[in-house]
Amino acid sequence: KDIFPEYYIIKVDQFDNNAQNKLDEWIYFFKNSSIKSNFSAKGLQEASKKLDFLKMPYEEQLAYKRYLSDLRDDASKAFTIKVDTEELIKTAKKEAKNEQAIATATMMKNEGEPTEKIMKYTGLDKAFIEALDTDNS
Repeated sequence: KDIFPEYYIIKVDQFDNNAQNKLDEWIYFFKNSSIKSNFSAKGLQEASKKLDFLKMPYEEQLAYKRYLSDLRDDASKAFTIKVDTEELIKTAKKEAKNEQAIATATMMKNEGEPTEKIMKYTGLDKAFIEALDTDNS
């Protein structure tokens, strides 16, 4: 018994279509190829969907598979566009922030502020601040 699984034979043709428990719901499904709205046996809804698919003519199955594939492709494209857009926004914000920091540093340098103070307020490094060309601003 530990090596071989147990098998049960269920005679669905003798089932009276009265589902009293979860096993009866499955037997009803096997006998009638349908489920009632009040059935709640685990996996029954998924089995019903699979059976509906298998009942379709072959051409409709292929069309449905293409439809699902197109949906996945569209979802992937939408996700890629979303990620790319978010990256563009982050980059634009970072560039705008850098431009503002450079403008502030240039103004402070023109006013004669010390490099350390400019570094503190702008977040720019010392070498960059010292390299700023304040004459052409």
